[in-house]
Amino acid sequence: MVSWDKVCRPKEAGGLGLQKMAAVGSAFLSKLSWKLFNDQGLWVDQMQAKYHLDEHFFTINPKPLDSWVWRCILRYRKTCTFD
Repeated sequence: MVSWDKVCRPKEAGGLGLQKMAAVGSAFLSKLSWKLFNDQGLWVDQMQAKYHLDEHFFTINPKPLDSWVWRCILRYRKTCTFD
């Protein structure tokens, strides 16, 4: 048995070079949040139409029927700044 921290070390340091999934997931959700306000495309258009995105993004409360991705974006929005 080996701890996950040792597995995630670089290969040069005796690990397998894997990335921690929490960090990867957080980066992915931050990128999706950024795309909602700074990008164009079908996905962005659909999300803006479905969830009525505007200046109230930081005050929207998640609803039980919202998609899993949307609820995750709302959970990580406190880490995002759109200056």
